[in-house]
Amino acid sequence: MGANCAEYFCYKTMKQGNPLKIVYPKEGVPLVVSPTAIAKDAPHPNAAKLFTDFVFSKQAQQMLADKEGLYTGHPEVTYPKDKPRMKDLKLLAVDPDELEEKNAEIKKKFVEFFGA
Repeated sequence: MGANCAEYFCYKTMKQGNPLKIVYPKEGVPLVVSPTAIAKDAPHPNAAKLFTDFVFSKQAQQMLADKEGLYTGHPEVTYPKDKPRMKDLKLLAVDPDELEEKNAEIKKKFVEFFGA
């Protein structure tokens, strides 16, 4: 049993032949959004913008889905047949303020459940 495991990492490991099975709880799975930004004083802001444009292109997003098993926000990306469609998963939005407020409680329960 694994917990606190990034789904894309488990999927990639499973595809390498390791004996894993990913379970998506019917109660829902957390949605973790990974934003990007360009620093205000970036030494090469135009290059950073070009890189950001590339990262969010269909080509790069498809590569992340194919090679890394990542779900992306790009509407035209397709996924392997053995990976559930994001629209079929119950997504749980994480409120960062609530998460910060309950941080100590969450860590305590994690240790109780998993002994780590």
